[in-house]
This record gives sequence, C-alpha cells and structure tokens, in this order.
Amino acid sequence: MFCADWYETGPARDAVGAYYLALRTALKHDPTLRWQRVRCCHCGLFFVTSPSNRDRRDLRCPIGCRAAHLRQASHYRSRAYYSTPAGRNKKKKMNEHRKSPAQRPPVAEVVPTPPIDVESLTPELITHIRLVTSALEGRLVSRDEIISMLKRVLRQHRFVAGRRIDYVVEELSARRPDG
Repeated sequence: MFCADWYETGPARDAVGAYYLALRTALKHDPTLRWQRVRCCHCGLFFVTSPSNRDRRDLRCPIGCRAAHLRQASHYRSRAYYSTPAGRNKKKKMNEHRKSPAQRPPVAEVVPTPPIDVESLTPELITHIRLVTSALEGRLVSRDEIISMLKRVLRQHRFVAGRRIDYVVEELSARRPDG
C-alpha cells in the first residue's frame, strides 16, 4: 500500500527538499505562478499544474502519487478480473503453462537495455516538464524545445554484447564517408 508520507523518510526526503527549493525559487521569480500551484490530494505536496486544473482537488503529484495510484488501480482491476470465473480459468491456464519446462522459451544470455525514447514518455510528463521549465527559466518554453532537450539528455550509447574492439571498428567504419 502506498503511504502518504513517503517523502518524509529515506532518500526521497532530500530530493523533495531540493524540489521545494526549486519550486519556491520559481514562485518567487514569477508570483503569477502561485495561482497555478495545487496540493496533491494524497501526500499534500505542492506542484505546478496547468491553469485549467487549478480549481481541481483530485489531482495527484507527478513525483510519485500519480504513478502509485495508477498501479494500485491496475492491481484492483486485475484482482477483480481474476476473481471472476473467466479470470480464474485464464489464470489456471497461465499457471499450468508456467509449470511445464518443455514449453519455456530459451533464456537469452545478454538482454540489451533499450534506450529511453522521448516518444515513449507520456504527453502529461512532457507537459509537466515544459510547465516547470518555463517557470524556472521565466519564459515560455515550447514543446519542441523540451523534446530536443530530452533527446539530448536521454541519449544513451547502445549496449554492446560483443568485444569493445569490434564496436570501435564498427563505429569507425560507419563514420567513413565511403563506408
């Protein structure tokens, strides 16, 4: 169960302190943002939202409560489904399939981690990043600027399963104009 005081202990305490410092700085820099500040209905943390949402009292913070609520709702939906006769039959078949070692797929030796793709981020998260960045910079930041910033920040080198020398040779040959 997700507790409402998750941010008061552990490593999250320092991160939330830094977040509040940044939020206070943004509100001090632009006092008009104060009316866009709302409280999370679960944990009570303040966060900046869209002007159209400022009167809503059912919003959860993007720091953790929103995702935890979605996971919890998914858990309740799954639990309700698997308690029905059709769900119990499906779960029984899945468990029987898992028991049979002959039908298990072979285990791969190395599974490369897929890079984080900007397109895989939710529009709500991009909008929130845009809103906070605009508040911190004191100017309107476009969605294209946010996406180019995220592409630059989230860029990862590909995971190579082979030897380093093979990777270097492959990269050098790919960079040659005639390669």
